[in-house]
Amino acid sequence: MTGRNEISEIIRERKLSQRDVSVMSNISYQEINMFLKGKRNITIHKTLILDNVLGLPRGTIAEKQLRDEIEQEQNKMDNENKRKVLIDRIKECGGFWSYDSSPYGLNDDSVIEEALIHLPFEEINLLESCWSRSKIKKVWKEKLLVQGKRLNILNFLLALKIFKIKKPQQYIAKWV
Repeated sequence: MTGRNEISEIIRERKLSQRDVSVMSNISYQEINMFLKGKRNITIHKTLILDNVLGLPRGTIAEKQLRDEIEQEQNKMDNENKRKVLIDRIKECGGFWSYDSSPYGLNDDSVIEEALIHLPFEEINLLESCWSRSKIKKVWKEKLLVQGKRLNILNFLLALKIFKIKKPQQYIAKWV
């Protein structure tokens, strides 16, 4: 559970709404809402005000906010490492052969496309350690399906084995 979720839970336990907290703290409802959703951090001064309003020990909310930031940063680092390992594996399988410079700076769509083309099927699940299935499928539709007959067999197998599409030929025909 993230620190922000814990704070939301404390607000609920105290039978308060975000509007109540806004009025009591003189912090805008929008700012509290964005903070609790993880879309924005708030100043240390405002965390102290919220600590007081919610009856928490001083520094509780600042500490939870910092813990969330550290976790987000760690996740970014983990994802970057996973992405690098994936790119190295794609290179081992024959991808990125035409790149004189490092492919590490490529956009996500290009990396996903190369992985779908070059990785063995049993390794395509590595993509899901970096991106959502819907993102991977979107790239497949936009980059591979539109190439038509050139990748017909690959697209059929991806549709059937990876994306679990029941009638792959009809599905592919809609996109070509």
